[in-house]
Amino acid sequence: MEKHPEINFSYIGFKGYLEERLASENNIKFIGLEKKNNRFLFYLDNNIMISISKLINNVDAVISSGGGHSFHILKYAKRKKIPFYLIEENIKMGWVNCLFFHKAKKLYSPFRFKGKNYLQALHPSCLIKAKADSIQYDFLFLGGSLGSDIIARLAIKMRHMPYKSLLICGRKKEKYLKYQNKNLEIKGFENLENYYNKADIIITRAGSSTLFELLKLNKKMIIIPSKKTRGNHQVINAEFFSNNNLAIYLDEKSANINNLLEIAKYDFENIIKAQNKYLNSLSLIPYEQIITNS
Repeated sequence: MEKHPEINFSYIGFKGYLEERLASENNIKFIGLEKKNNRFLFYLDNNIMISISKLINNVDAVISSGGGHSFHILKYAKRKKIPFYLIEENIKMGWVNCLFFHKAKKLYSPFRFKGKNYLQALHPSCLIKAKADSIQYDFLFLGGSLGSDIIARLAIKMRHMPYKSLLICGRKKEKYLKYQNKNLEIKGFENLENYYNKADIIITRAGSSTLFELLKLNKKMIIIPSKKTRGNHQVINAEFFSNNNLAIYLDEKSANINNLLEIAKYDFENIIKAQNKYLNSLSLIPYEQIITNS
């Protein structure tokens, strides 16, 4: 939007989620879909296709990062022969991207996939801009917008130790706020880029957006992936980062305060070097390619 003010952008997502608020805050037209408890009923609901056709006119291109909410817009684009581009953010391709991969103009991903229409590219989260800050926190615990009890419990145990910590616990803020003290600050879901460079070591789940934001900023990462994600994609993401020396993987079963403090003593210099080397191998920015080609 900043580089191409002549282009009109719209965003399709589920109503009531974080993306709706972010779209509103950034003056992006938001097209909200109703999320159904039964996932299959959502995919089979032809009324969504009808509503999309009424809301969207003169579309030049569709850009999708997959996920359930993108199924109907990709189906619409395919039917109307609108060029569509896919961005795969996880090392294991989501089923929606799998379904439309071979009809896409291009698929962009920092991970390797087989196909003539695949291009290796920066993860979109690498475009993050975070101001340089002096270190204010020894540890930043990221539980995501929904919160993570495992990560929250580690932060709570840290509050009686001589470290300054910050816990981001999303919707579970009220549950954990009573544990706040002079050593532990507790917040809901904030603009995380305001805190990344204020922290020395960051403990996080393995959502790809967060991992690549931290990678771009050369942060010391300890990853504790959730084992309850679809297709186990967080564990697969964490294994990739660990195997390529981009971060340290701590399994949920081993996630205790003693192990965390032992890992924190690790010299992260080689990890920072590996992060820079990996980022330099991903020179292509998908959005610039898509807009240029369209």
